[in-house]
Amino acid sequence: MNDKSRGLAESDSKKLMGRNARYTAAGVCFSSFFGFLLYFFLGRFFGAGKVSDAFFAANIIWILFLTFASTFRYTVSVMLASKERSRDFKSLEGEVLFSVLLFIIPVCFIIYVFSPQITGLLGIGFDEERIRITLNLVKIMIPGLLFVCMGFVFSSSLGARGIFSVPASALASLNAVAFILFLLLRNRFGIY
Repeated sequence: MNDKSRGLAESDSKKLMGRNARYTAAGVCFSSFFGFLLYFFLGRFFGAGKVSDAFFAANIIWILFLTFASTFRYTVSVMLASKERSRDFKSLEGEVLFSVLLFIIPVCFIIYVFSPQITGLLGIGFDEERIRITLNLVKIMIPGLLFVCMGFVFSSSLGARGIFSVPASALASLNAVAFILFLLLRNRFGIY
């Protein structure tokens, strides 16, 4: 490869990286915006009641898992990007997914088994009813944690292939859909 073609390849790579960075930044921005709206309206409509206290306490586990999964996503993306051949890529992707499942299923099971104790830590100072509501919410969230971690593996696969718009829009759409559903269904559930 001569110097001119190497320069063009680097220029194209920088343009692609810049475009992907814009997609990712837009996805994070919209996700944060709709997440803010969702939490703002949850707080506005529910106030500082038992249900909102329980929701925000149980949500701590969700945030911890999202932080963990998003951190390992970049490591997995770099590992997968090193595989040029499709067969090697798919093989490593399968191994990573299996490893994540091998780790996350027992973690979810442990959270479920020890959910009363975990809920006691999350809801320090809560009365019995708030603890019960928080416990129910923690148990409801557990299957979602499994799917979030699996989603981050697939997001890593797309990132390794240079496709960033799908994972970025998925993050934004999650909070947007939750916010829209909240607004549409609030009257049905008696939230005024």
